[in-house]
Amino acid sequence: MAELLERFSNSLSRAEQAVKNDCPDKLRDVLKNERTAFTSDLVTEKSLVNHQIRENLLHFAVHQSASRCINLLLNPPFCWNSESPNSLGHTPLDLAMRRRYLPVVYLLASHSDSPYSYKKHPFSVELLLIEPCSIELISGALNATFIDKPIKNPTL
Repeated sequence: MAELLERFSNSLSRAEQAVKNDCPDKLRDVLKNERTAFTSDLVTEKSLVNHQIRENLLHFAVHQSASRCINLLLNPPFCWNSESPNSLGHTPLDLAMRRRYLPVVYLLASHSDSPYSYKKHPFSVELLLIEPCSIELISGALNATFIDKPIKNPTL
């Protein structure tokens, strides 16, 4: 019975179910979509899960904290754009930062050209873990300005 229902459900709903269960193998099967000849049923980066705020499956995976599916979407052969904003301007990384789920934050940050915005995200442990030696981050956190000067007589 479950197999029959799966046949009649569309690819996007099967992809959503795979993400809800954080099952990358099932998601991979849906994304490759080798069993169907219908191009209208293909799930791509442009397929919207939430039409109202224009979120795709990667945004949905972040909402679900589905780190294994996020990893699948970000890496070859799929290579989805981790910086694709929804209609509110929030990227998957922005959404992950709000949820404070470090495995997802780290995955998305490591696949982003500019992994974070200090203006969007105030100082947080998550950002410090992403780039622990960032002068901009530390100075912003301390509300101070650091100057690149060599330390005189450093002690070890």
